[in-house]
Amino acid sequence: MTAARSPRRCPVTAAGPMLGAGVWHEVIRAAGSQCECAGQCGRSHQRHGGRCPHAGLPGYPLHAVPREPAGPVAAMRLGPDGLMALCGPCGEGLARARLRDGRQAAGRALRDASAAPLFEVTS
Repeated sequence: MTAARSPRRCPVTAAGPMLGAGVWHEVIRAAGSQCECAGQCGRSHQRHGGRCPHAGLPGYPLHAVPREPAGPVAAMRLGPDGLMALCGPCGEGLARARLRDGRQAAGRALRDASAAPLFEVTS
C-alpha cells in the first residue's frame, strides 16, 4: 500500500497571506481572481487574448507583486494600486526579466563611466 502524497505546500493559506491579507484580497479581487500578466513575464500569452489565463487555485495561489520594480521594504509599503496579481510562473518570469534589465542597466552605466576620463589633465 502506498502512502498518499500530500498537496503542494504554499506560503498563502486559503484565506490569503498571513500578513497583508486585506491588501492581497483587494489586489486579487481587482484582478478578477486571474493573473494580470500581459507579457511582462516574457511569454506573449497570445493564445489567450494577450493575458495569462491562470486563476488562483488551492495550492497555486495568485501573488500580489509590485507593478514597478521595488525593494523589499518599499514593496511592503505599496497599496493595492501599486500591486498586481500574478500566478507563480508569471511572477518568476517577471523577476527574471527585472533582474536581466537591472544587469543590463548596470552594464551600460559601467561602460558610460569607463568611457569618461578619471582625471582631467590641465597645463
